[in-house]
Amino acid sequence: MTRHSDFEQTVGGLELMYRAVGATRQRRETMSAQWYATFAGGSMDQIEQLMGEVHPYLGLPYPLPRETAPAADPPPLVDDAARYPVALETFLRLYRGLGAMKNEVGQFCPHLYAAVVAMTAPQLAAVRAALHDYLGWDDLRRTEAEMEQQFAGESANGAPAGTAAEPAAGPSP
Repeated sequence: MTRHSDFEQTVGGLELMYRAVGATRQRRETMSAQWYATFAGGSMDQIEQLMGEVHPYLGLPYPLPRETAPAADPPPLVDDAARYPVALETFLRLYRGLGAMKNEVGQFCPHLYAAVVAMTAPQLAAVRAALHDYLGWDDLRRTEAEMEQQFAGESANGAPAGTAAEPAAGPSP
């Protein structure tokens, strides 16, 4: 990514994917953990891919460290569906603000821009952590890993996990 317009388009993609996971999260109580992982996992993969493109452009580490210096402002509380859009908007504005700063000032005052990145990274990490905690990101990734392990076990013996690889016995005479 070398142009600001590409950055804006990528942040727009991040917004769409986070909204998709948020909508799935609203229905979380009506589905099993495996279904939630199935429905949300693709969007989460896309989010990680897009962040992997945005962070080098902005000069941010990827992934953002979970443990960082304290954020200057407390992250928004995300404990229900009504608060999720506010936290997401905060997250996106931090990205867009940093992108605008890079676009307008970065090439002329690189040290100033680097200082802004260093000050913004903890805030971004804190808001991202609040979003991911609400979405159950870590639990979802664990569920995906368990499902992959189960599927690998099924594939290895050619039968669903917990069943014998032998053909089922026919009816008794």
